[in-house]
Amino acid sequence: TVLLERAASRGDTILAVVLDLDNFKRLNDRYGHDAGDHALETVALALRENIRAGDLAARTGGDEFVVIQVLRPQDEAQEIVTRMRAQVERALHTRVLGGEGVGVTAGFATAQPEQHEPLDALVHRADDALVDGKRRAKGAVYGR
Repeated sequence: TVLLERAASRGDTILAVVLDLDNFKRLNDRYGHDAGDHALETVALALRENIRAGDLAARTGGDEFVVIQVLRPQDEAQEIVTRMRAQVERALHTRVLGGEGVGVTAGFATAQPEQHEPLDALVHRADDALVDGKRRAKGAVYGR
């Protein structure tokens, strides 16, 4: 992809983030599917507000989202993902009826272009970090 080629040409780090909505089913059950749909739209908008042009954000199913970003040398992955998670959660709490009961957990992984790690493997590592982290506590950021 163009994103990966751009990162490789500059020697930048690639960041994969997987975000999962905590207690999303409860929101749907209590407030209805319209509230759930609004929550998903709110997450999409919050993610778009938190990434640069050329980065990617997508809903991958249910209540899970993936973000792929190219980090510059001065960027700190943990800091970026922590801020992203907090801003998405804040948007849910302030813009969605019943959204104050929904949390956000994030997992992330990074790779250098010269490692030639396939993008799906990088996303899988981020998802593993998310799954392992949710076993400990929801509403946090976990890296791999």
